[in-house]
Amino acid sequence: MITKELLSEVLGFSIYHFWLDGDYIVWREDGMSDINIYELAHKCKEWAFNNYEIMLESTIIFSSSSRCKGIDEVGFCVMVTYAETEPEAIFKACQWILENKENK
Repeated sequence: MITKELLSEVLGFSIYHFWLDGDYIVWREDGMSDINIYELAHKCKEWAFNNYEIMLESTIIFSSSSRCKGIDEVGFCVMVTYAETEPEAIFKACQWILENKENK
């Protein structure tokens, strides 16, 4: 699904423990907090664009791997991410960005 490192990065504060409860990711800070996975996927797309100028579009393809295909003719990063759901595809793409792009 999503790592605590990516979740922390996207939300802007440290998350040490979280869990999935239906369509919500729940964590405990000073009390319980949660976010709908679709809202979180949107925040991840905004994070990728605002921090790395990468615009994510998602298409659901049923598989379980991801890869970066390189740079297209106008300089955009082309990434193919395979997942069973749209949020999962977005989370995988953002995880790749987090692991492979240098921070601004």
